[in-house]
Amino acid sequence: MIRTYSSNRMKDALLNLAVVALYLLLAKAGLFFSLKNTTITIFWPAGGFALAVLLLGGLKYLPGILLGAVFAGFMAVSHPFLAILLGVADAAESYLAYWLLTHKLKFNVALETRQDFFKLTLLAAGLASAASALIASTAMLLLGEIPANLFREIALRWWMGDVLGIAFITPFILVWKNLPQGFLKPSHLIECMLVFVCAFLFGQSLFFGWLHGYQYVPHSVSWIILLIVWSALRFGRHHTSALQLLVFFQALWSISEGANAFVQQRAQGDLADFWLFGMAIAVGGMALSIIAMESKKTQKLLKEGEDRLRLALSVSNQGWFDVNLRSREMKLCDDCAKLMGNHLEAACSDYAVWKIFIHPDDLDAVINAFNECIATGESKVVEYRFHAHKGDWIWISSAAKVTEWDESGQALRLIGTHTNISARKQIENELIEQKEFFRVITENSLDFIAVLDLQGRRIYNNQAYTRIFGDVKSLEGTDSFAEIHPDDRERLQNVFKNTIQSGQGQKAEFRFLLANGAVRYMESSGALIRNSKGEPASVMVVSHDITERKRVEQEIQLLAFYDQLTHLPNRRLLTDRLTQTMASSRRSGCYCALMFLDLDNFKPLNDVHGHPVGDMLLIEVAERLKKCVREVDTVSRFGGDEFVVVLNELDEDWARSKSQAASVADKICTSLAKPYLLTIKHEGRADAVIEHHCTASVGVVLFVNHEFDQEDIIKRADAAMYEAKASGRNQVRFFHVEAAS
Repeated sequence: MIRTYSSNRMKDALLNLAVVALYLLLAKAGLFFSLKNTTITIFWPAGGFALAVLLLGGLKYLPGILLGAVFAGFMAVSHPFLAILLGVADAAESYLAYWLLTHKLKFNVALETRQDFFKLTLLAAGLASAASALIASTAMLLLGEIPANLFREIALRWWMGDVLGIAFITPFILVWKNLPQGFLKPSHLIECMLVFVCAFLFGQSLFFGWLHGYQYVPHSVSWIILLIVWSALRFGRHHTSALQLLVFFQALWSISEGANAFVQQRAQGDLADFWLFGMAIAVGGMALSIIAMESKKTQKLLKEGEDRLRLALSVSNQGWFDVNLRSREMKLCDDCAKLMGNHLEAACSDYAVWKIFIHPDDLDAVINAFNECIATGESKVVEYRFHAHKGDWIWISSAAKVTEWDESGQALRLIGTHTNISARKQIENELIEQKEFFRVITENSLDFIAVLDLQGRRIYNNQAYTRIFGDVKSLEGTDSFAEIHPDDRERLQNVFKNTIQSGQGQKAEFRFLLANGAVRYMESSGALIRNSKGEPASVMVVSHDITERKRVEQEIQLLAFYDQLTHLPNRRLLTDRLTQTMASSRRSGCYCALMFLDLDNFKPLNDVHGHPVGDMLLIEVAERLKKCVREVDTVSRFGGDEFVVVLNELDEDWARSKSQAASVADKICTSLAKPYLLTIKHEGRADAVIEHHCTASVGVVLFVNHEFDQEDIIKRADAAMYEAKASGRNQVRFFHVEAAS
C-alpha cells in the first residue's frame, strides 16, 4: 500500500515537471510575439495549454501549471515580485476557467456540442482572462511597470492575447486527445492533404506575398475561409482545429517578419483587427465543424430511428399505409402490397379498391371507423377479415389517424398501420373454447371449485357451492374465511399464505360452520395461478365434502377404542393412555396412580330388573366417575362392572402423592354411593322409577419412572381392590409397598 502510494506520488511529480516544461516552451513561443515596448504578447498559447491540462487531468496538475507560470513570469520581466504576480495571474486564469466550466457551466470535455464550445471560448475564456488581465495590469501599475494612462489598454491587450490562446489551443488539445476515425484512410488522407496544401499556399500568398506575380493566384482571405469551411463540413473538428492553427500561425509569423498589413498595427500596439481575424477563424471554423457533426449525428439518429421503426414493424408483423384523401392515391409497404396481388396498381390509384377484399360481415364496421377517423381526427382501430390474394381469409387490425388538413379543415392525409392478427384470433378462439371447456367441467363437478384473490376474497365459485350456501352469485367478493370454523380459521389462513409464498399447493382439512349451526367437514387442495409476468395472481381451491367420511372414521374409532355402552376408553385405549402416563412420569419424576374399581351391589340389580337397567346404572357410574377426575386423567371401563382410573402426574413426593390419590378415591366412593334413580320403561304401561344403592370397592397403586410394567400395575391395583372388598366393601385400599421402591 505504502509502495503504491509513493509510486503514484512520484508519477504525479514527473507529470507535473512535464507540464512545467511544456508550459515554458509555449510561453517562450508566445513571448516571441510580444507587443512593442511591453511584456504583453499577441497570443498566449500557454494559457490554452494549461486549461486543457486541468480539464483532462484535474487539479493534480495545478502545481505544475503554477510553477510554469511563475517561471514564465521571470522570462517576461526582471522584477522578481512582479514575475511571481504575473505567474499567479496566469495560473489563476487557468484555475478560474476550469472551475467555471466544471462547477457552473456543466461543460463536457468531449466538446461535441456548440453549447460546450461557446461555454469554453466565450464565457470561460472571456471571464477568466478578464480576471487574469486585471490582476496582472494592477500588479504592473502598482510596481511602476506601466503608467496609469496605459492601464486600460494593457489590460485589454492581455485579455485579448489570453482569449486567443484558449480559443485556439484548448479546443485543439481536447479534440486531438483521441484520433479521428478513418484518419489514415487513403481517399480521406489525399483530400485532407490537398486542403492543407492549398491553405498553406493561399496563406503564404496572402501573408508573405508569394505568387504575387501570377495573375490568377487568389490573394483574398475569403479563399482561406472557404478552405476552413470545406474542412469543417468534410473532415470535422480534428482537421479543422489543425487547419485553423496553420492559418493563424502563418498570420502570426508574418507579423514578426513584417510581411503583412498587421505589422503596422502591431507596431502601434493596436490588435483589434488581428484579434477579430484570429477569433473569427478560431470560433467560426470550430463552431461550423461542431454544427456539421451535430447535423450528421442527427441524420444518423433519424436514419437509425427509421431503420428501427421499419425493423420493429417487420418483426411485429405490422405494415403501413399512407392515403392521399384528395387524390385517393394510396402508398403501401411491401407486406401490404403482397396482400393485394394483381390488384396492387388499382388499389394504389384508388384506396376504395381496398373494400372489395374485406369480409362482408365486417365491411360496415371498417367504413364507419374510416369515416369517424376523418370526421373527428382521432385515431381509430378496427379489426376485420381480409381476403388475401392467395385465397385465405386473414384477420387484420388497422389503426389510422389524419395527419394533414387544408385551410378549411378538410382532411388531406391519412396514415396508419395494419397488423396480421390471425394468430392472435386463433389463440383467442382457443381460449374461448378452453374457457367453455373449463366452465362445463366445473359447473358439472361434484367437487367444490373456487378461485380466490390474494386476499382470500372469492372471485369464482362453481355450482357445487349451492349445496352449502345457496346462490353462488352472492358469494362473489366475500371473504372465503368467514364461514370457516373459528378453531380452523387461523391454520387455514396460514396454509393459504404459504401457498402464495411458495407456489406449492397444500392439502388441508377444515370445518365449514353454516348459518344454521351445522358443521361440514371439507378437504381442500390449492394451486397458485400466476399472471403473464410470472407473479402470483390468484389461488384455485378444489374441495370435497368429507363429512360422511369423518362420521364413519369416528364410528370406527369409537368401535375400536371406546366402550359402546359408556363411551369410556376400552382396554385397548387404556393401554395406550397408561403408556403415555408412564412416559410422562419418567420425564417429570412425579408419581402417578391407577385405581381399580368394582361395583359392590351390581349383580342383584341385573338379576331383578334385567340387563337394560344394569346398563343404565353403568352409564350413570361412568358419568359420575368423569366428574371426579381432571381432564388429563383417564377413566376406562375395564369390563363388566369394573372400571380403571389413571391419575396423571401427582407429586414428586410419595406421601403427598398418596394423599392426593386417596382424596380422589374418597371423592369417587362418595359420588358412587349416592342413590341412583333409574327409569324402567314398560311397553303399554307407564314408566317406573326405581331407586338403587350401589357402592364401589377401590384398589389404588402408586408408580413412578417405569418401576413396574403395565401388567404388574393393574394386578397390584386389582389385588388392593379385593382387599377393599374383603374389608367390607365401599372401601379404598392402597397396595402396600415401600415409598422408595
